[in-house]
Amino acid sequence: MNEKILLIVVGAVGLVVISLTFSILLMKSWRQGRITRQRRKRRAIEPGLLRYLGSREGALERFIPMPVEGSLRAAVVELLLEHTSILKGEAMERITSALEQLGMVREEIGRLRSGSAWRRAAAAERLGLARSPLAVEPLAKRLEDPDEEVRLRAGRALGQIRGTLAVRPLIAALSEPSRWSTMRVAEILSNMGSEAEEELIRSYPDLAPKARVAALDILGRLRRPGSASFIEQRLRDEDPDVRARAAHALGQIGDPTAYRSLLEAMQDPEWPVRAMAAKALGRLRVPDSAPALALRLRDRQWWVRSNSAQALIELGETGTRTLLDVLDSPDIYARHQAVLMLQQTGLVDRYVDQLCRADEEATLARRVVSRIAEMGRVDRLEELSRVHRFESVRETLAGILRKAAPASGARA
Repeated sequence: MNEKILLIVVGAVGLVVISLTFSILLMKSWRQGRITRQRRKRRAIEPGLLRYLGSREGALERFIPMPVEGSLRAAVVELLLEHTSILKGEAMERITSALEQLGMVREEIGRLRSGSAWRRAAAAERLGLARSPLAVEPLAKRLEDPDEEVRLRAGRALGQIRGTLAVRPLIAALSEPSRWSTMRVAEILSNMGSEAEEELIRSYPDLAPKARVAALDILGRLRRPGSASFIEQRLRDEDPDVRARAAHALGQIGDPTAYRSLLEAMQDPEWPVRAMAAKALGRLRVPDSAPALALRLRDRQWWVRSNSAQALIELGETGTRTLLDVLDSPDIYARHQAVLMLQQTGLVDRYVDQLCRADEEATLARRVVSRIAEMGRVDRLEELSRVHRFESVRETLAGILRKAAPASGARA
C-alpha cells in the first residue's frame, strides 16, 4: 500500500514538473514571438516616424498609417519616448504633439489616480518625458501624494515640462517641507532656467522665511546675471540667514559688479554673513577686495578668517602678497591664519625650495620662512629640514630654525 502511494506521489510530482516546464517554454515562446512581432512593427514605422520628427509641419497621419492601435500604437509611443532624451526644440514639440494625438498623455494622466503607488509613479515619469503642458495641473496635485516616490517623480516631471505653469507648484512646495524635501525641489528648479528665475523673483515676497533662503540658493545655482541686482538688495534684509545666502548666491553668479555690495557685507554684525561675503569675493576675484579680506583675517570667528584667507588665494598674486604682508601683522589670529593658508596651498614648500638660490626670490623666501619659524609654526619646516631632497636647503632651513628658536616663544 505504501509503495502504491509513493508511486502516485512521485507520478503527481513528475506531472507537475512536466506541466511547469511546458508552461515556462510556452510563455517564453509567446514572449519571444511578441518581441519579434514588436520589432517588425518598429522597423515598419520607424522611417516614417523619423521623417515626422525631422519635418517642421504636417500631422502624424501624413507619415505613418492611421489609426494606430494596439501593439502598433505601443510601438509608436515607445519610439517617441526613446527620442525625448536626444531631441529638443521643434522636434521635441512634435513628439509632445504626437503623444497627445495618440492619447498617451490622457491615459497617463488617468493613471495618476491609480490606487497603486507604483503605477502613479510610472505615469508621472512618462508624463515628464512627454513634456505636455496638459499634465502640469495633474502632476502638481501629485506633489501632495502620500507616497514619497510619486512626489519625487511628479516634481521631476514638472521640471522636465518647464514653463511658468510647471514652476509655480514647485515654488509653492518650498514652503511645505513636511512632505517634500526642500533640497530636491531646489535641485529640480535649478535646472529650469529663465522660467524658474522669473517666477522665483515674482513669488519671493509671498514665500515663507525658510523658502526665501531656499529661493536665493536656487537663484545662485541658476547663475543668471539678470538676478544679481535683486539678490544684492537681499543683503540688506533683516534676516541674517537671508543676507548670508544672498552673499553666497552673488558669488555663485560671479558678476564682478557686485563686489562693492559684498565689501559692505564684510562689515555685517552677523559672522555667517561675513563668512559668506568673503567666500563670494574669492569667487569674483576682484583684486581691490584684498584689503578688506586682509582685515577680516583678524575676525574672531574662525570661518570668517578661513574664508577670507581662501579668498585671498583665489585673487592670485595680489592675494599672495597680501598674505605675506599679514605675517607681520600684530594680530595673532591674522598671522596664524595666513600661515595656515600658505601651508595648505603648498606655498611654504615652494619658498623652502628657493632657499638654495642666490637671487631676489631667495631673499624673499628666507624672509618668509624666517618669519614663520619665529611665530613657532615649525612642524612643516622641521619635517622639510629632515626630508628635503637638497642638502643645501636642509642645512639652510636647519639654521633658520635654530636662530628662530629663542624668539619664537616671545613673538608667536
